[in-house]
Amino acid sequence: MDKILLSLFIIFVSAKLTGEIFERLSLPALVGEIVAGMVIGSYFPALLRPQNVYEVIAEFGVVILLFAVGLETPVKQLIKVGLTAALVAILGIIFPFILGFILMVYLGYPLTQAIFLGVSLVATSVGITARVLSDLGYIHRKESQIILGAAVVDDILGLLILAFVTGVQDGHLSLVKLGVLIIEVFIFVGVLLYFGTRFTKRHGDLMDKLRISEAPLVIAIASTLGLAALAGYIGMAAIVGAFLAGVIFAEVNEVYGLSEQIVPIYEVFVPFFFVIIGSKVQISQFADINIVMLTLAVTVIAIITKIVGGGLATLNLGRKISLRVGIGMIPRGEVGIIVALLGLTLKVIPDSLYSVIIMMSIITTLITPSLIKLTFKEKTT
Repeated sequence: MDKILLSLFIIFVSAKLTGEIFERLSLPALVGEIVAGMVIGSYFPALLRPQNVYEVIAEFGVVILLFAVGLETPVKQLIKVGLTAALVAILGIIFPFILGFILMVYLGYPLTQAIFLGVSLVATSVGITARVLSDLGYIHRKESQIILGAAVVDDILGLLILAFVTGVQDGHLSLVKLGVLIIEVFIFVGVLLYFGTRFTKRHGDLMDKLRISEAPLVIAIASTLGLAALAGYIGMAAIVGAFLAGVIFAEVNEVYGLSEQIVPIYEVFVPFFFVIIGSKVQISQFADINIVMLTLAVTVIAIITKIVGGGLATLNLGRKISLRVGIGMIPRGEVGIIVALLGLTLKVIPDSLYSVIIMMSIITTLITPSLIKLTFKEKTT
């Protein structure tokens, strides 16, 4: 236990120190947290053992992150951008998957590996973009709502594609099970957004009658963990459930000041998530020039296809907003890593391709904060 506590101390302090340094360089703190993770994972891996301890903390961190983002995203705002967000998500899936698949086939990789590479390019990491938009105070902008809505749809559709691909690979695909999964997803999201928000808005004052300390915050966190777990049980990403929990409690956010109350928990646990993302990269693996070149090619595809997909879907809103939406959809983060890990576990992809996907996820994660900061900045006269 003492070793774990010492490791937690070192990891947490490293994340905060690098975050401070990057903030002073006019870069978002999360970039520093990811870099700290890369250094720890490559040169001090013993700090992350036993790994499951830190994975659990990181998972809780991203759940809190998405809950906090959901609190700033009332359902009315999501409905306003619903169709646009869906179109952004769909185009942001089609373009990356097709171009990634074509690249791998052209280079002579087996079809299954090409498919996994394509799937790894599909889903946007809502956690990365959400953190940047939140930190910069841009979360209430229309383009931000489109990005968040699209990223949630992106994750849902991406996970359905992944379920299909893995089912084909291990021979256990059932069209009935896939259909049930699709129905469960729509019911889960629809019921929560429609009934959950209405219940909270009409009966939120029931929390005032509880005698436990900080009852609204306690109920909100309990609901977040429960919905995140339920989402995972259904077959969705847990972060989708956490985000929807935030949207539900957004109806009473101003009454109970939940956004302010969640800040201390956020600042303690969320950095662990970004450190763990960074720790997945072993820097020494990129001594091979072929791996470096493939990583660059895949990363360029990952960036361009999201910008094009998001841009085309929002052209009617103006070029500035189109560019912002496309850039906001760039980071793959934990989603790409999850796909890579699954492919490696199923022995579908080799270690080299695993490293390529991991590094693509890290690069797109690292460059997005600066691009968002640059493109969202309004010119002053």
